[in-house]
Amino acid sequence: MKKLAVLALAMSMTVTSSQAAVEAAGDLVAVKIAGAVILVSAATAMIINHRTPEVVKDVVIPDPKCAGTDLLVDGLCYGHGFKTITSGTGTAATVIQVPVTFTYKPV
Repeated sequence: MKKLAVLALAMSMTVTSSQAAVEAAGDLVAVKIAGAVILVSAATAMIINHRTPEVVKDVVIPDPKCAGTDLLVDGLCYGHGFKTITSGTGTAATVIQVPVTFTYKPV
């Protein structure tokens, strides 16, 4: 949009200056000068509009990773292990291993 505004401003300035030159001088030299001004303005506009566009680099999203041997299923990590539970007191304490499955967000 900014380039179009610059082009419009340059073209309006050249048309105004061309008309003023022809009215003031009224001879062939003034017409040639006005034509040269228009040509330079058009060339400048083409150079401005011909710049190469900025290259947008692709965003690389890393593969999700789970800890150890945990499985990745539908975007979640599933882990398993054992929780040690102690019940009772003193010499009558009982220790048991309870299997536990858990989920977490991958890294």
